[in-house]
Amino acid sequence: MAAVVAMPDPVVGERVCAYVVTDDGANLSVEELASFLSAKGVSKTMWPERVVVIAELPRAAGAKVAKAELRADIERRMRETDSQSSADG
Repeated sequence: MAAVVAMPDPVVGERVCAYVVTDDGANLSVEELASFLSAKGVSKTMWPERVVVIAELPRAAGAKVAKAELRADIERRMRETDSQSSADG
């Protein structure tokens, strides 16, 4: 199971991030997902530039995927990465 959300990007505005639930909790790389999407004929413009493997997708009312939660999560993850990069530099 998977969902994609817009991920903020300072240059182009937004990029694609995929949240994926794997059967065994294994990691899935961007390259592996790109290979799968290529084999399915999905345009490269639709390929995610980041993959986050999670245990389960958050749900909103009506059992829809709570994409707002996923967008908030990727923004938080990006802030944490930025602050770690700043601390390392």
